[in-house]
Amino acid sequence: MITQNLKIVLLAVLTIAFAACGKEKNNTPKEQEAQTIDVVDMEVNFPSEFATNITKVMQSIIDGNSDALASVSSFPIWRPYPERQISNATDLKAVFNILFDDSIRQDLKHYSVKDWEQLGWRGYMLNDGQYFWADDNGMLSAINYESASLKEYRTKLTEAESQALNESDQWRTVDCLLSLDGTTFLRLEENEDKVQRLHVFTHDKEESKQHMVFNGTMESQGSCGNGVYWYACRDGLITVWINSSSCLESEINFGASFSDTWNLPDHLRGKTLPCKRSLWRDVKKWW
Repeated sequence: MITQNLKIVLLAVLTIAFAACGKEKNNTPKEQEAQTIDVVDMEVNFPSEFATNITKVMQSIIDGNSDALASVSSFPIWRPYPERQISNATDLKAVFNILFDDSIRQDLKHYSVKDWEQLGWRGYMLNDGQYFWADDNGMLSAINYESASLKEYRTKLTEAESQALNESDQWRTVDCLLSLDGTTFLRLEENEDKVQRLHVFTHDKEESKQHMVFNGTMESQGSCGNGVYWYACRDGLITVWINSSSCLESEINFGASFSDTWNLPDHLRGKTLPCKRSLWRDVKKWW
């Protein structure tokens, strides 16, 4: 009797084991099928306008067609100092052949839409971001490619600034900021020893002019490496913040805070001014 019951138990165990094995084997292809569907779904959800626009971006550069590129560009396109921001098709046309040389035109012939990589909220990048960035719709949003002609262009701009502004050989311009209300202009300088100073030019309500020079330091803050400059002299304390990282930049990322110091002009004392990047030569007429 015991032997008979043991046989029944063993038979039941074996039956359950075979059923479990069969269930596990049947699940494997279903899991693989589900993964494939996920991949297909990702391709289906690819932005509908992206392929068309990004193809036009690359082809317009290859063809040397600035008008075509302007039609698929997200203006304004930020450019580092001392270049000007590219605000429209006219600005783009003026620097098109400086930004895009024969080398990049030949390189782009070996790329296609599939070579663009998505990087979260930043959008899509080509060649690890060293060439271009585009938004989710395939509109060109940033140009990181450094052509030989662009480097020469920047050198000429820097030399022109130095000659026009009577800068000494000891100081070079790091950045220029103009307050959005048009009352204050800031020019950051640095010498070979990395010593920094800040020129502050102001127009008060009576249009009288004042020029102050601050000596200070810089420290980098935040995951994006935002540059925060602290300047102080007998005229008071100034904090200047500038987005100096590779993150895409906008006007809101620049500004200056003035302490409540009696030696500062009334329209600056205790104020925080949002700024935009500017060029020193643009402010000559203003000053």
